[in-house]
Amino acid sequence: MRRLATLMLLVVAAVGCDQLQTDNSGPIVQGYREVYLARHPDTPPEIAAAIRQGKVVPGMTPQQAMAAWNDWAPLFLVARVPTANGTDDQYIFRSGSRVRVLHVRNGRVFATDESR
Repeated sequence: MRRLATLMLLVVAAVGCDQLQTDNSGPIVQGYREVYLARHPDTPPEIAAAIRQGKVVPGMTPQQAMAAWNDWAPLFLVARVPTANGTDDQYIFRSGSRVRVLHVRNGRVFATDESR
């Protein structure tokens, strides 16, 4: 019960924080993505292409997803569940009115949810 209360508190905190709303295109956003890629030259080409397009794809790290989404918002780990195949994590972050959830298995994105 205490774990559930902590989880709910983290979700409320993440959803309640005001963040800068940014457009997902344009020179500033694309520049941020290119800076990320320049600092991470070992990014696989298919992941780099998705980041440039602003798309989150399975296999990305949470940091790569944030670069693709152009999100400077804090990333909150809200759930960590041990499984037979490793660990499933859920990260939530908010930018303006948009709330995004990354579902991560063993350090790699396998699904996303988004609401506006």
